[in-house]
Amino acid sequence: MTDRSKSALQLELERPLIKEASLSYVFRKAAELKIDLRKEFINADTLQLNVIPRLKFCNILMSLPFGLSQSEVEEILESDLAFDNCGNVDYEKIIETDLFVELERKMII
Repeated sequence: MTDRSKSALQLELERPLIKEASLSYVFRKAAELKIDLRKEFINADTLQLNVIPRLKFCNILMSLPFGLSQSEVEEILESDLAFDNCGNVDYEKIIETDLFVELERKMII
């Protein structure tokens, strides 16, 4: 299969994993280490609203054993995330992305 016939998801999954300030890095590294991010997000959502306060989301990312710096977490917040009207992170949109779903599926198999 040539690169042209591969989907963006396939290309992302085949790309070497290099530390960067992006959700795709967080997803891929979590899958590699068998960390259940869905569970982390749901546990942080005590009101079951499918959103997590920005600070709580930052704390989740900072607590992961990836060595993300505060500035990298801020970059992820600014470039990769959707927020609700109150500034909370809408994690439902995160866990519905093709990359997240595929990596989660591979962890289960």
